[in-house]
Amino acid sequence: MLDNNNKKTKHTFAISVCTLVAIILLSIAGNWDYILKLNLKSKSFVSIGQTENPYQINIYYFPSRQHAAEALTYYFGQQGYLVNMIPASTNEALRASRSTPSHIFFNHDEFMQAMGIKSSIEKVLGFPVNAYKFPISQSAPSMMMVFTDTGV
Repeated sequence: MLDNNNKKTKHTFAISVCTLVAIILLSIAGNWDYILKLNLKSKSFVSIGQTENPYQINIYYFPSRQHAAEALTYYFGQQGYLVNMIPASTNEALRASRSTPSHIFFNHDEFMQAMGIKSSIEKVLGFPVNAYKFPISQSAPSMMMVFTDTGV
């Protein structure tokens, strides 16, 4: 009798575990899209008219890329961003990047926003640009674009 009761308890436990596993698997299968969705959405940028501290982009350029820098400055100005166009010769640290591909620097916590701007830059210019995060977060400029002599 005790052996029969023990088998019954094991059988009931096995059925309970299998039912619980089935419920968990059905819950996961039913919510699969929600689980995989990262819910990362690009935030809209703060423009000049919306605040006293808008998203600021500094565009540094070498002489051969001045026209591209002007085009990008105009484009982002029309979008409502605070854009500064600065010759690269004014920043001694950029001298080493003269022959590298064009690139942007952004704050790590603004990754999604920076990738949206990077995509816009690539559409306007027609070539890809590299993207790097600032080693230390900055408030002004929020982003820095460097047009190098090689362009792409």
